[in-house]
Amino acid sequence: MKVHTLWITRKSDREFNPELVNAWDEYSVEGNYEGWQKSCKDALSKVGDDLSDSRVAVLNVEDISLGRIFRDVEIDVSVL
Repeated sequence: MKVHTLWITRKSDREFNPELVNAWDEYSVEGNYEGWQKSCKDALSKVGDDLSDSRVAVLNVEDISLGRIFRDVEIDVSVL
């Protein structure tokens, strides 16, 4: 699956660390491209004058890795 993401940097962040402000899966973008565009515009407007730069990145996510995030975590605890 592909995930469309919108990243920004802020003027107030001296190190310009990227910040994720929007993410939609490829099927949602394909089904409602205008909605994706509006959602990005809204996210950028919330940042306001602090916006330094913005970038869209499309990330590939393996479907099998998504299944793992819903599994219970098993922790092996040994008592000494």
